[in-house]
Amino acid sequence: MEDRVVITGMGIVSAIGVDVESFWESLHSGFSGIKNVEQLRLNKIKSKIGGQISYFQTAFESIRAEGWDDRGLQLSLFALKQALQQAKVEDADIPFDRIGVVVGTCSGGIFSGQKWVEECNQLGPSKANPQYLKMYDYNTVANMVSYVTGARGPVLTISTACAASNNAIGLASDLIRSNKVDMVIVGGFDALSETVYNGFNSVDALDTTPCKPYSADRRGLSLGEGAGFLILERMDRAQQRNVNIYAEILGYGLAADGYHPTAPHPEGEGAARAISFALKDAGIAPKEVDYINGHGTGTLLNDVAETKGIIKALGEHAYQIPINSIKAMTGHTLGASGTIEGISTILAINKKFIPPTIRLQSPDPSLTLDYTANVGRKVEKLDIALSNSFAFGGNNAVVAYGSPHLTSRYGIKRKEKVVITGMGLVTPAGIGKEPFFNALISGETILSVIDDAQKRRSNLLNTVHINGDKVKSRFDRKEIRRLDDVGVYSLLSVKEAIEDAGLLIDDLNRERIGVISSHSFSMVEHFSEMFKFTIEDKYRLKPSVFPNSVHNGVAGVIATHLQVLGPSSTMVSGESSSAAAIIHAYELLQKGAADVILCVGADVVNEEVSQTLYAMGIVSNELPRPFDRKRNGALYSEAAVTLVLETESHALARGACILARIHDYAAKSDGTLPWNLSSEGDALVKSMQEVLKSVEQVPDCIWTDASGSITKDFAEAKAISKVFKRNELPYLVAVKAIFGETWAASTNLNIAAALLAMERQVIPGIPNFDEVDSMLNIEPRSQSIGAKTEWALVNSINQSGNSFSFLLGPSI
Repeated sequence: MEDRVVITGMGIVSAIGVDVESFWESLHSGFSGIKNVEQLRLNKIKSKIGGQISYFQTAFESIRAEGWDDRGLQLSLFALKQALQQAKVEDADIPFDRIGVVVGTCSGGIFSGQKWVEECNQLGPSKANPQYLKMYDYNTVANMVSYVTGARGPVLTISTACAASNNAIGLASDLIRSNKVDMVIVGGFDALSETVYNGFNSVDALDTTPCKPYSADRRGLSLGEGAGFLILERMDRAQQRNVNIYAEILGYGLAADGYHPTAPHPEGEGAARAISFALKDAGIAPKEVDYINGHGTGTLLNDVAETKGIIKALGEHAYQIPINSIKAMTGHTLGASGTIEGISTILAINKKFIPPTIRLQSPDPSLTLDYTANVGRKVEKLDIALSNSFAFGGNNAVVAYGSPHLTSRYGIKRKEKVVITGMGLVTPAGIGKEPFFNALISGETILSVIDDAQKRRSNLLNTVHINGDKVKSRFDRKEIRRLDDVGVYSLLSVKEAIEDAGLLIDDLNRERIGVISSHSFSMVEHFSEMFKFTIEDKYRLKPSVFPNSVHNGVAGVIATHLQVLGPSSTMVSGESSSAAAIIHAYELLQKGAADVILCVGADVVNEEVSQTLYAMGIVSNELPRPFDRKRNGALYSEAAVTLVLETESHALARGACILARIHDYAAKSDGTLPWNLSSEGDALVKSMQEVLKSVEQVPDCIWTDASGSITKDFAEAKAISKVFKRNELPYLVAVKAIFGETWAASTNLNIAAALLAMERQVIPGIPNFDEVDSMLNIEPRSQSIGAKTEWALVNSINQSGNSFSFLLGPSI
């Protein structure tokens, strides 16, 4: 199987160019797009400049006409259209379910999120326009890309702040190399907004004049906005299609700082590890690197840390490599920076020209590398380049690009088996496996068995909560002083999982242990608080709010507390977020990029979100009734669940107890409008069929995603009836009947339940189940039974029709 991954299309919109040609002309000449920002309420912000896009045309006009008008979404569609045309995707003879989408973003549809917050304040959350919440959803752009292109493979969203789209490029290349897809549409986007300015202003990170990366007189960053999209595909496919190949993805590296929520490691340790991991993944030596597109934000600490990291990773050769930062021209485009700067890197390789780092007028004696000051340069050789992205939360992502004329792929092939060796659970039932298992087999929904003190009522809406006081009592107060609830719950679930796995973390293995977290709406509370600084005159924004407002903050907290310094990422895919996290972890482990990955799924109830979802008919105020004819929606709940994923070879070497092997996974999508899953269940049919075909094993039990949702339960039941004959139907379990809709935690929760059932030889029933919907050709059971179960099929579906299936079984 050909596993070289190449780029065949690029599209961009930025402050210095709204297509690839104009973007390159600006880079070549050193033109800056940083200017006074218009139409934003920045009267309380010290810096009122940024890389704002003055004008761009609407792409896919019908999408905007249907009310999908968020600025970040529109920027994305504009860049996407260019990339599709350049790669001639419309003419590609590739099955739609072999085309995936991976998008990176820092702040999602933040313009729409701000409108939703304002309407919540003015009208109440139950009357706020739900379209704003849908567009704010971080996963919406990826699903809209799926809709307009027909891509029906994996649809995934990464939110690792400023490292997001570099991370997305890397994951996309993994999906192609592991033969899950033939093509991936990769994008990054972020729009300027008051909330983003408020956050960076609160930590004093903004310069009042245009930023000056690597210069002695630098004083902070300048924000920017934009979107960049790339078409990645297998090289042999691209050659067969006779399309232009602009560059090759040689490899990538992820690493955690494990140091501070907003400041980089002062010695650039995380940056150095990410660079070294990228080189190892690509199989290239430091001396082969010809050029580095630097992160170069213009902040005092970041530029020093990056310089030290480059020197640490590349040694003496670092002094021979030209480096530049284009952020002095574009501004810091946050989640879009990886793809935008990736396009800059690809163009530099093709043109053999390195754009300048403008405004570098005062060389800093502590920064000793070649930063291509003020004037760009033509070079004779530019075959291999690195593009750096480093983020708040301590996420570091580096992509290695190669010239399209390289004659052989550099990467090292390796395929590890992936197993699960531990779990940690923090749920409304309590802390640990036993309270969880007891609730699982109790025959009752957790709403009826938890203490009254744990149940809150908000405008008559039932929501189920974790006992926060009990969780926090497990920590020293200083240890969690600045953490929010989702951070505290996640940290405890990780500690529980590490203990369950018998995993010892020390200096010998901490760089081989990673963290991938997943979340959905938990950060809305902090986003709302940051926006208050704009809409409330006397409101004072504390600096501690900003780190908690980014999704990747939780993974950063875990890495810092436990000093696990391997790959780190954060997935945001609604109710399937932890399913997406497992996929990312699986791909990293399979290729040997880590030995262990702590896979965290966590969400807490947000009352404003719950009321809007209730008004939309997605969550209910009644007991959940999965597959039942009386079902009326899901019950909104919360949980934090960590699974310890590990390579089988590492688990065996340390004598770990293997709970199950993940034999394979599959991910497909409906290709419908966001938040509009198909009732036919076809994406889930394909994901189940693909994962079962890979092993040719019939599962004993299907751990369904059923929650009482009218549409999702119908779609899943229809899919199951298409895949399995009625007289051969495995047992069906609906964990959400017991624990409610825990959003990002739900797939991890489902897998934890499956693992315990396999260990203890029991299959839980579905409580509160009365009579199956006559439209559903399935047979759920209401009572738990003792039964041997070795093979489990675990499903996950979100509101936008992204479907995931995992096959768990013995390690054979």
